[in-house]
Amino acid sequence: MKIRKYACLNKNKYCNEHFSLEAIQDTHIEYIRKWRNKKINILRQNKKISKKQQTDYFINNIWNDMNNKFPSNILLSFKINNKLLGYGGLVNISWHNRRSEVSLLIKSEVDESSEKYRQYLNNFFLILKKIAFDELKFKKLTSETFIFRKNHIKILESNGFRNEGKLISQYYQKNKFIDSLLHSCFKNSKQKK
Repeated sequence: MKIRKYACLNKNKYCNEHFSLEAIQDTHIEYIRKWRNKKINILRQNKKISKKQQTDYFINNIWNDMNNKFPSNILLSFKINNKLLGYGGLVNISWHNRRSEVSLLIKSEVDESSEKYRQYLNNFFLILKKIAFDELKFKKLTSETFIFRKNHIKILESNGFRNEGKLISQYYQKNKFIDSLLHSCFKNSKQKK
């Protein structure tokens, strides 16, 4: 089976202790699809994704862009001890402006309010910021998070993301509109201990 790699990255695998980020491989996308469908309430996704839709998306939007010097998205598998834990990366990349939105989803079995979730996100951000700021020379990372995800927002902020504002009634879910918070992180933003 072909090992997929981004041409714009110097390495295929980036590590911090037991955690790693690497290009999403063919065997990972079904796990990702299932997690997305289970966690649809925290995503900007309004319906479940079929196997065919998932495969088509990766073929047409991710894998065919990996050989480009400036891909639109860089999606990475997030692992602990080489076991798939989630995925995320840099999406809606503006190469000209050297910025990107951060995407992240941890497997559905991990409770977002747990200490384990905090540990996972801290390591994800540590590795991703090294890729974005040190290797790709980005200046800014952004995120958008539904306002009810209070623990996730605290973790973002403890990783150097500053609140930049609120999108009012931006998304419609479960018969109501939901606000979301915008955060950003710059190259020199420090992680709080």
